[in-house]
Amino acid sequence: MAPTVTALLCFGLCLGQGIRALAEPLPRPTLHADPGPLVPWETPVTLRCRGHPEATWYRLMKGKTTIEDYHRAGAEAQFIISSMSKDTAGHLHCLYWIGSALSEPSEPLDLVVTGYYSPPQLSAEPSQHVAWGHNVTLRCRSPWAYNRFVLYREGGANSSQWGVRQSQSDFLIPAVAAHHEGNYSCFVFHSQHPHTWSLPSAPLELRVTVPVTSGPRLELPDVLFGLPRLQTGIWLGISALLILFFLLFLLFLLLRYHRKHQARQWTGGKEAGVEESLRRYSQDEDVPPESPYATMENIQIEEHGQVNTQVEDPQEVTYAHLIHHTPNQDLEYISPFPSEESTLYAPLAIQEVS
Repeated sequence: MAPTVTALLCFGLCLGQGIRALAEPLPRPTLHADPGPLVPWETPVTLRCRGHPEATWYRLMKGKTTIEDYHRAGAEAQFIISSMSKDTAGHLHCLYWIGSALSEPSEPLDLVVTGYYSPPQLSAEPSQHVAWGHNVTLRCRSPWAYNRFVLYREGGANSSQWGVRQSQSDFLIPAVAAHHEGNYSCFVFHSQHPHTWSLPSAPLELRVTVPVTSGPRLELPDVLFGLPRLQTGIWLGISALLILFFLLFLLFLLLRYHRKHQARQWTGGKEAGVEESLRRYSQDEDVPPESPYATMENIQIEEHGQVNTQVEDPQEVTYAHLIHHTPNQDLEYISPFPSEESTLYAPLAIQEVS
């Protein structure tokens, strides 16, 4: 009895999970073309439909018409069109199944075949080299009249012009910036066959140049983004080197000025000392006419005189200080320079003894 109850409980749980899974909608798949949605006439293209890892089979449809079924389990299905034609072009979508559960269809893919008509001509007015922030007009012209013109940018979105039958159409790009650069081409077709286009025009490369004087619409991040990375790095390096050289030059000038100032102070002090010494020496050399000194070949010192002090002159002349007092026993000390009496100095001639 117990095993039967257990088996019933497991069956009920599994059935409930299955019903809950069936009640929830399956994720919508995605469909894209490899190498792209614009396929030249009679060339192959691969369509990839990515769904759920538990999907059992896939289907590719054009409108309500089934094109192909893919009966393999997996997260992705590949549908190969070996030769692109007018019949295989159009609005395509795909879907998948998990058991009996069907997913929602994918977003439609516009698969276009090109090469049915002669190519138009694409030009830029005023030029394909446009200054930053200026307007440019891309003109698509054809020798035949069409009512559909398409401007196609490589790696970007399309821009279409719809109207009456005419031989040319203008596409205005206002305030061009870095993200507008690239290769452009245009196509023409008739509105009765929207997925059958002409051959593409010759590619036109649109270049955005940065003006020398910055305008009101020019911003620094856009300028750096628009310039090539290598060129920006080179200019930044050169600017840094120029700034470094300028700072080193200023430092050199400051050191040079400081050294000159110190040398000037030292030289000025030395010259002042020399001038003071010369001035004193000149004063010493200027002797008055009536000099107290007398030049004598020989001087005999009197008996009552005493020589107290001898002074040597820088000119190698010896002077004697004579004191006119007779020494006695009571005289304990005689001042070498009496204040009240006159003092006589006389040069002593020194004779060399042979």
